[in-house]
Amino acid sequence: MSYYQSPFGQNTPAGAPPGSSVPVQTSPFPGGAPQMAPPLQPGQQQGSGPYGAPPPMAGGQQPVAPPMGQPSVGPPPLPGQHIPGPPPTYASTPSNAAPGQAFEYVAPGPTGSQPPPAAAHGGMVSHGGMAPGGGQVLETAECDPALNARPEFLRGSFSVMPASESTQVKAKLPIGFFCQPLAPTESQVPVADVIHRCARCRTYLNPFAALNLQLRRWICNLCGHSNGIDVYEPPPEMTCGTVDFIATQDYMVRPPVPPVYVFCFEKSYTAISTGLVRVAANAIKDALPNLPERSQIALMTFDDKSVSIFDLQSANGTEYVISDVDDPFLPKPMDSLLVNVFDDAVSGTINNVLDSLAEMNPPSVASDCCCITA
Repeated sequence: MSYYQSPFGQNTPAGAPPGSSVPVQTSPFPGGAPQMAPPLQPGQQQGSGPYGAPPPMAGGQQPVAPPMGQPSVGPPPLPGQHIPGPPPTYASTPSNAAPGQAFEYVAPGPTGSQPPPAAAHGGMVSHGGMAPGGGQVLETAECDPALNARPEFLRGSFSVMPASESTQVKAKLPIGFFCQPLAPTESQVPVADVIHRCARCRTYLNPFAALNLQLRRWICNLCGHSNGIDVYEPPPEMTCGTVDFIATQDYMVRPPVPPVYVFCFEKSYTAISTGLVRVAANAIKDALPNLPERSQIALMTFDDKSVSIFDLQSANGTEYVISDVDDPFLPKPMDSLLVNVFDDAVSGTINNVLDSLAEMNPPSVASDCCCITA
């Protein structure tokens, strides 16, 4: 069969009437002769067969090609090559759509039109992906605030950490943390009586570790070691970022050191004449029963010429006066000057010394400032 060039831009077989258009199928093999599609049957529309556009789908759905000018993804297929992939999704044609109205095209994806789910690990959810230009997007992390330490206990100098060293250098701010153990807080901090630590790296159990209650195992989030645990429900370390531990004997090499309080009174002319010493002595006397158990105290006074220390273990509370204020020294060992505030044997001596300080008479000569002595 011979062909001639049609003025309509298509190859028309010889003998066909001018102006008629017959679809021609190109051979899939290079150098092959083009193949002519079979002629149209009476009542059949052009483009409704396998050689033309696909026929309308049931329910009024029609395939819509991607918008013009949109770049194709990947290299073009070779002649005769079939590229597998998910079929495109077609939107339903509304019943009141006008002729020629464009339909919505939904690009295929992992979950249709929904974005891929974020990856979760422990108490942290991470999000990442590819940039429009093909570059890798930095992965960010979102964490439940309850799983981090409370700001009244641990607060960073940065609310958002710099993404690079150059950003940190330009900020000119040091990266650090303010730590305040046992800080006063409105809510109660959970207490753990059993301390769970990794057997390999000694990491404490935390909300970012993996816990399996059925196997009674937990996996360290730092070294990946599997550790045993004897619990039936998640311990407080897994649900809270701030936990108080009750230290056992294994964490105490020696008995805890008792708290020590040394009360210093200024016995200058101004402090005594204005009643400052009397008010301070009465306030300390009322506060002693509220001190922690095993607390030890000592009493001393100072002015611009001397420093006095009281021996509360003696019957009358002997006063030792140190005249060298530039290079003072202890007249007795520190252990003999400190007494237990809850010891009944010295409680009377403590009260007598405080009463004597409250009733102290001011010196006849006004003394100078006591800042250097203090």
